[in-house]
Amino acid sequence: DTEDASETDLAKHDDDDYVEIKEQMYQDKLASLKRQLQQLQEGTLQEYQKRMKKLDQQYKERLRNAGKLCKI
Repeated sequence: DTEDASETDLAKHDDDDYVEIKEQMYQDKLASLKRQLQQLQEGTLQEYQKRMKKLDQQYKERLRNAGKLCKI
């Protein structure tokens, strides 16, 4: 009987650990997303800056091409 009780206690402890780890992972991910949102709002998010730079380059290239076509 003692072995059965300790196995049950271990299983309960494992379940508690799992829930605690899962909650910590959730909180970490939430904090990470909040940081990314803050950086996006500030315009400092690296992925945003890269995309904006690429769009700006495409825009300038299209303006140059449009200027060449108007001169023809």
